[in-house]
Amino acid sequence: MRLHELLTNKDKNLIIQADMEIVHDMDIGDYTLALIRDMGMYQISLARQGLDVVDYKNQLTKFPLEAPPSFEYMDLIFKQVAEWAKKYNGVVVGSEDPNKERVYNKLFKRFGPRYGLASRIARVGTENHLIVTATK
Repeated sequence: MRLHELLTNKDKNLIIQADMEIVHDMDIGDYTLALIRDMGMYQISLARQGLDVVDYKNQLTKFPLEAPPSFEYMDLIFKQVAEWAKKYNGVVVGSEDPNKERVYNKLFKRFGPRYGLASRIARVGTENHLIVTATK
């Protein structure tokens, strides 16, 4: 099920009021991967299906994994992020939870180069976030 189909009317209104747009979304295993335009930037959203991606409490909550994501899912996620990073001249990957951001940073530093991705921490607005760009 696509992200825009999962959003409640309240969430859709919040996205519209915040001048955000879901540009692309796709299901990968038990997750929904989305590209969201927000104030001229393109941000990656990865959420377990059924969770409210607009609710910041979900970003700050650690949900137990029934099983870690398979390499096949990770491969699909990295390939899609690489495609979006190339198309949109970079994407922002982040979370309201600094621990999750550290994990994302490690993942992109370790696996990103295999997919033609470079990553760096940069100031976005008033916070630091991971910026992922295409190198190919």
